[in-house]
Amino acid sequence: MNDCDIIEKNKAFYQAYAPYYDRGRSEFFRHETQRIQKDISFINSKRDVSKAKLLDVGSGTGFYSLLAASTGIKNIHCLDLDEQFLNLTRTKFRTQYPETKLTCHNNDMRSFIDQYSHDTLRNFDIFFFGSVLHYVPNHEELLQKIINDAPKSIYYLSSIPLTLGSTQSFFQSAFLRVDYLFHRLLKQPPPLVRHVPDQATVNVNIETLADLFMQNSFEIYTYNYTTFHSSIFNVITKPIKNIFPSIGTHSTLIATPKE
Repeated sequence: MNDCDIIEKNKAFYQAYAPYYDRGRSEFFRHETQRIQKDISFINSKRDVSKAKLLDVGSGTGFYSLLAASTGIKNIHCLDLDEQFLNLTRTKFRTQYPETKLTCHNNDMRSFIDQYSHDTLRNFDIFFFGSVLHYVPNHEELLQKIINDAPKSIYYLSSIPLTLGSTQSFFQSAFLRVDYLFHRLLKQPPPLVRHVPDQATVNVNIETLADLFMQNSFEIYTYNYTTFHSSIFNVITKPIKNIFPSIGTHSTLIATPKE
């Protein structure tokens, strides 16, 4: 599958899924909120975010951007493949953070980079990539292009799924189904959405990304974490993760330019 096929396949998926994306995810978002707010606080310790201009790549329905606005970032650009996602984001900002300057771009990552000038990318102080790079073909090449244009910016790469072997992938898929079953029993969210197209993903290697930033004179902060929908499942999977430590695990990387 070539780059265009991956982009078009994911575009079709999100066009079908966008109206329902937030459905039943409030508990998951609640777990994630505290983690992401800590990450933004760490970024704020490196640079005053209140004066920052942010580009949120693969912004979805605005989850990361809204958390950024809650910490004082007032100039936010959202980039996403799906116009419905961007419309939902606009509505949320009008309601929750009307004072924030919000600009939306309906495009894929490569086309956006190719379309805008070096000066445009250089003007962004912070780049967010939240749960998106595994949908972006040749993401390392594209990140290098952005770094070339914005070498003094901060990069926040969050929710990067670990690449698993076939056995761990099987168990992870089973665990995720059981997790959501617990979630449905306890929280009774709306029914699952069915009959949407498949997604297309690519592998992301956190070590390779860390090397890329270090080669470009960035300081690197990374950590792994696990977040499931149900609180009880976050507890009962701890002994299982002693056997399969990578199941349900995601990585985060924050790259800051060396002083």
